[in-house]
Amino acid sequence: MVVEKRKIIGNIGMLDMRTATEASIDRIAKIGNVGTILCSQETKQFITKLQIGNAGSVVVAPENARLLSGQETIGKDAFSDHENPATYVISGQVLFASDIPEDDIRNGLKELNASGQLVVPKHLAGLLQTKMVEMSGQILEYEGSPKILMGKQSITSGYLEGLEDGTELLVFGRVDFPDVIPNELIHKKLRRIQIMGRLRLREENHGAILGAMSGEHTARVTVIPSGFTVVSNRTTVDMATLASLSARKLYFEDEVEIVSEVTSEAFAEAVEEM
Repeated sequence: MVVEKRKIIGNIGMLDMRTATEASIDRIAKIGNVGTILCSQETKQFITKLQIGNAGSVVVAPENARLLSGQETIGKDAFSDHENPATYVISGQVLFASDIPEDDIRNGLKELNASGQLVVPKHLAGLLQTKMVEMSGQILEYEGSPKILMGKQSITSGYLEGLEDGTELLVFGRVDFPDVIPNELIHKKLRRIQIMGRLRLREENHGAILGAMSGEHTARVTVIPSGFTVVSNRTTVDMATLASLSARKLYFEDEVEIVSEVTSEAFAEAVEEM
């Protein structure tokens, strides 16, 4: 007789048990830590039969609920089917578009279960909260109908030149202003910038960019001092490296190792500040 080996599952963000059966549960020996357990009313009973480390939350939702994880956008037509209102389970970072009709939310969205981060238009925030049956994450509001950028974005003078004057930007992720940009161009092109994530900018542009940002923002701001050259990668500094340097003010973003052959005199001669 062959005995089937039971599975061991490590740490996971979400465990979807909506279609679990007693047989499928029996094939699992144990599971590590789980961020969210998603189950239906019918499969909720199986949770106690599993050996699970720690679980952040348990969400009960129907089998046809739409699951969103990672970084997603819910667009204008997401709730247009009023005959079959949708249930959403959100465990990542999800942005709701500003042009979603209020009537669609009332009649095309049945309920929201969220354990992630929701970025919602200010004028829809109250209505969306009436659909919440479970909320263990964070709700961030934005204003207007901005141009939306997601993920990691680099904004240069060339990028700004391609925008219409008075553009509103909403950045959902990380935005980097890698070079010094004429402040007049920033004032001309950016009426408002809202950042949900991280912002890196040059000291020369600090006033202009922060002046365009909303009064309340969630950005983690890094300012590169004036006149410094950014070194992004892990760096080993030896005599050859010092000889090849074209800048004397260096801003290191990662680990720096200075090898023993580099004397303090040689380093001071090559590097003014770091």
